[in-house]
Amino acid sequence: MFKALLPRTLFLISLVLSSHCLADQSAVALLYHHVDTSTPASTSISPERFIEHLDIIHQQGFTVLPLLEILDKLKNNHPLPEKTVAITFDDGYVSIYKNALKALKSRNMPFTVFINPQAVEKNYGDSMTWQQLRELQENGGTIANHGNHHQHLLARLDTENKQQWLDRITQNILTAQKSLETNLNIQHKLFAYPYGEFDLNIMGQLQALNFISFGQQSGAFNRSSNFQAIPRFPAAGIYSNPETLLNKLQSLAFSINQPLEFREPLKEGDASPTLTLSVDAEDVASHTLQCYYQGQAIKTQVEKRATTLTIQANPEILFTAGRHRYNCTAKSISRNQYYWFSMPYVALKSDNSFAD
Repeated sequence: MFKALLPRTLFLISLVLSSHCLADQSAVALLYHHVDTSTPASTSISPERFIEHLDIIHQQGFTVLPLLEILDKLKNNHPLPEKTVAITFDDGYVSIYKNALKALKSRNMPFTVFINPQAVEKNYGDSMTWQQLRELQENGGTIANHGNHHQHLLARLDTENKQQWLDRITQNILTAQKSLETNLNIQHKLFAYPYGEFDLNIMGQLQALNFISFGQQSGAFNRSSNFQAIPRFPAAGIYSNPETLLNKLQSLAFSINQPLEFREPLKEGDASPTLTLSVDAEDVASHTLQCYYQGQAIKTQVEKRATTLTIQANPEILFTAGRHRYNCTAKSISRNQYYWFSMPYVALKSDNSFAD
């Protein structure tokens, strides 16, 4: 009888192990803008450094997949390669075509470019043309929605109520999508928030429109991630250091088990909010869990109950106008890697304007 049960027992064990492996699979998306040395340093990476990044990805055995394929596998509980990464660009600058396409094509690395169609149609000097974007599509590129024009989506006009603001933002996104359909025959719905700014109102609207949306906060993502706030690691400017790139590529996504509060904009001078994060505890070395603000450790409380860790973090400061992030990391118990989560916040100036 034991021998008869053994194959079935092994099959059930295999299913459990397989389910566990799928549940904690993570992917990483890298974010670039300009690939040039004559463009703003904060959003630029030199062509030489960009190629160095691609070589690290290849040498370290990472598999570069299209965003659409990664998302499809996560949503449908299909396995990902152990080391999965996506390469993305925001804004559709011509330097991608001139200085990045050849390197990506020669390495057979797919990529995604989020564009503002109005910039293409008005022939802004540093934007790609529709023909150049079609060439990207023919060579591994996915073109996606970054809004019809690059604006602070959270900014409301003085004459607008909440619904009027949301209607205007929605129209901006849908106009861009229609242009992508007309000029590039695009049917998918991927959206990247300009400046990485969003809140629950915009997230809900995009979800209702069947978009999957991406921010600019750092961290890996998995099946438990909010598909209206998928993180991407900035990899240009001060974040382009090859020595720190590998840490980002090897990061893991926490398995989040409660909805997160993506807040509406705060004001300069407001007290920093407390982040509350609830994650599965199974593979997290809780004694290593620490949250940071601007590279400095901040007050972090960790409570473990059964299989759940509840994290509360706050730098306990007054916010200046601009974009803010809390980053939380913890060592994996089973792997020589770190979990990484980032929560973005926005604070307005006293006159309700945005600090770019």
